Amino acid sequence: MFAANDFALNVLPPRFLLEARRILEGYSLAKLKEKRAEASDAILALMAPQFEQLGVRLESVSVGALELVGNLKA
Repeated sequence: MFAANDFALNVLPPRFLLEARRILEGYSLAKLKEKRAEASDAILALMAPQFEQLGVRLESVSVGALELVGNLKA
């Protein structure tokens, strides 16, 4: 599905975004604000092995700026 072309950063961002989004969509905005550390840990646990396979260590994931989401105007 992704071609790395011998460069890990060609594959890691899209793969990370897809998997992180899948996890984050499992929370309502209110729950995500309350359990952002839990969501971060879940993303880290899922993605760290995939990063390691490509020679990159994923040390942490931060879920932030959620307060701004509720203030967005359509």
